[in-house]
Amino acid sequence: MPIRVLHVYENAINLIAEDGEIVSLVEEGVGNGPFNIVLPDLPFTDSISTESKVAIQNEIISLDDWLLRWISPRTIVWDPKYLWDSLDNSSVTRILVLSWLIEFLTIYQRNDFEARTSYTQKSSFTGDLNRQLFEEAPKLFAGIADQNFHAIGQSASRIAGLGSGITPDGDDLLLGAILAVWWLMAEGVAIEISERIRGSVQGRTTTISEAWLYAAASGECTEKWHRLFNAIKESDKLSFFPPAVQIYHQGFTSGWRALQGFKGVLGALQE
Repeated sequence: MPIRVLHVYENAINLIAEDGEIVSLVEEGVGNGPFNIVLPDLPFTDSISTESKVAIQNEIISLDDWLLRWISPRTIVWDPKYLWDSLDNSSVTRILVLSWLIEFLTIYQRNDFEARTSYTQKSSFTGDLNRQLFEEAPKLFAGIADQNFHAIGQSASRIAGLGSGITPDGDDLLLGAILAVWWLMAEGVAIEISERIRGSVQGRTTTISEAWLYAAASGECTEKWHRLFNAIKESDKLSFFPPAVQIYHQGFTSGWRALQGFKGVLGALQE
């Protein structure tokens, strides 16, 4: 099946197959994720572009003149789907985690406010787009809390694709909301809500962002989110903050928005 380079970054290369499937070659610092093949390093990103020739055959990936062995006896297969049944979703735990998130986001929004405000002013995510997100996000969270699938679909379709970047701000918020749903609701309900959100997003955003939301709708997330959920499982605030910081620093605002979406669902359920 034909495959091509979609994006090239200093520590990651996104590949896309003809059927839309994403494969990401990433350095160890990026960590495991739904599409990731983790390699010790990527010393050749400067020489790779979206015009580079790509082929995958057996355990070898070729990128122009570079050959990578991505399967070896030491290869570890990592499952991106979290063991959601292992988490306590009682009201006591929800209140506790919500308090951690409020404290965390208060600290980091205060410390990083000027930089993020400056970025927002320079990006396309201003004016009407910004107002639309802040108007629709509470409706989305309320719809999730009420399990109102019509309201969820309407709000998700209005939020999808809002902002700039390969994963726009609105999509990042939706991703965090979906992960909260997988934790806090029965699997059947989580699947239905997730699929309603994912279906509302199709064709409204970027290819990579759709792939991330598809993974989240299947209960999958990055290793950083796994660590966050492990801290929730252990009711350990000190273990919660380090992965929250890692998530927060994903992209310029991606992780920050995702944590806001996660917190929004928690807050709506408490209300």
